Amino acid sequence: MMMNNSMHNSTDSTTIILIFVLIAVSAWILFFKLGAPNFYDIRLESRRAEIARNMLEKGDWIVPQLAGEAILTKPPLYFWAVALCSMKTGVDEFTARTPSAVFGIATVIFTFLLGSLLFNRKVGFYSALALMVTNIFIDQSRYAEMESMLSFFITSAIYFFCRGYQAPDHGKRWFALFFAMMGLGTMTKGPFAFTFPLIPILLYLFVYKEYKLLAKKSFTSGLIYFLIIILPWVAVIIWLYPKFIAVFLWETVAYYAEGYGHSNPFYYYFVVIGPAMFPWIFFLPLSLWLAFSNRLRSIRKENVMLILWIFGNLLFLSFSKAKRDFYLTPLAPAVALLIGSTWEALWDWLKEKLPYNKVILHRTYFIAGAILAGIAFTAGNPFSVNFPSKRFPDISSFLLFAGLCCMLVSLTRTLMPSATAAKTALAAIVALVLASQYLYLTFTVPIKNAYESGAIFYKALPALVKPEATLAFFGTYDNYAGSFYAHRPVIYLTTKDKVLPYMAAREKRYLVLAEKFLDKFPYVPWKVRFKSMYSEHTSWGGYMLVCNQ
Repeated sequence: MMMNNSMHNSTDSTTIILIFVLIAVSAWILFFKLGAPNFYDIRLESRRAEIARNMLEKGDWIVPQLAGEAILTKPPLYFWAVALCSMKTGVDEFTARTPSAVFGIATVIFTFLLGSLLFNRKVGFYSALALMVTNIFIDQSRYAEMESMLSFFITSAIYFFCRGYQAPDHGKRWFALFFAMMGLGTMTKGPFAFTFPLIPILLYLFVYKEYKLLAKKSFTSGLIYFLIIILPWVAVIIWLYPKFIAVFLWETVAYYAEGYGHSNPFYYYFVVIGPAMFPWIFFLPLSLWLAFSNRLRSIRKENVMLILWIFGNLLFLSFSKAKRDFYLTPLAPAVALLIGSTWEALWDWLKEKLPYNKVILHRTYFIAGAILAGIAFTAGNPFSVNFPSKRFPDISSFLLFAGLCCMLVSLTRTLMPSATAAKTALAAIVALVLASQYLYLTFTVPIKNAYESGAIFYKALPALVKPEATLAFFGTYDNYAGSFYAHRPVIYLTTKDKVLPYMAAREKRYLVLAEKFLDKFPYVPWKVRFKSMYSEHTSWGGYMLVCNQ
């Protein structure tokens, strides 16, 4: 890879200003109303938050625990971060998501640094902007999950490798940092932390026959830092739980091979990558073509590295039986970098292919945008946005987004003729995603909190059920949101055969179930103590609290 050295020979004031701009914009995107959405899913965010709260309350920072059981399948680094953020206020929605937001901002900066290293500062800035408005990136950087931290360690690992690759005989410190980042990533979410960076790096070195680097002492000596980071915790866990290695390996290998509840077809990721990488998925095919075209021959090797990052890992994930859409999060920086490296060439190519008359073209953009925006209002309420998220925008919101993009580009190019199409289009997309984020958090989230969350019901339970009383939840899955918001132990009953003996006990017992599931228990002498309109799914009806006495 022929890499740009200018930024690293002297960090000038422009670079510092750009970094501050990126921090400021990404901080707004990721921290604005960060704690406003409830935990909507009964198993994901609330599960992570409950584990971190157990760490704080029990004082056991070594072994992640949930419902009194050790969680041996997840390393502790993310839970440590949440617990540290929650030491003064306790764990809530904001503190549980704070590590994800902080590491999201850090990933934006390292995307800028990597783009500047591989290409130039402009490409780095374009790429960082593209990343911070990518659907899956925003979603996971505002979510109490491990993907944002993992993506940071993967991106920074690749950055440090590229620094060492630039001067392999003097790259010992960079390769040490490369292995250290993989170690920290492994402490966040296990083997993904080294498969994601190693797949593109190894493929690249073998494609260009530079694999001798792997045998250099400056590279191999960095492995010690990986081991220094992961071995202390692993050694303590093995001492406390001798079965740890067997459980962890079984979870990793069997989960990859069998899926266990998350099994999806081979092509799954090639479908969900569309909404995950919105809005850049519409530009990605053309960016891939340009990356191999003679127009960008001078940076082909760098783009090959990015393409291997995307598609090498996409294939690796596809061969796994277990598939979740958010597993694509570490690919977002690579997609953003590919978009950034081809962005100006893309618009130059369009300029060549489209009949170019400024007045006619700008008017066409504006009229087309106005038509799309008008159709948006006939298709639904375009201001009831459902993105940025892991899904495509609703049709009305998408049409309004596309229409306003066209109109904004047209107006900017008319009022500021010196502004290039590439800069104008990127600025318009970023601005409209920011506006969508504001609308979603300000208007949509309060509605979701009322109709797609059981938090209001769960928070009422402590006043209805004494701490010493037994409380259970009946549903298809364990309801960690219930135990988190009620802040008390909850028994999870997932079948009717378990519920009936539980409620037939002599002592007073309570059960929470959704109205939808009540018909599974006809002719039972239970008393309804509290009934609400709230649950995670409107199709469930509201939650009910029933008692056997």
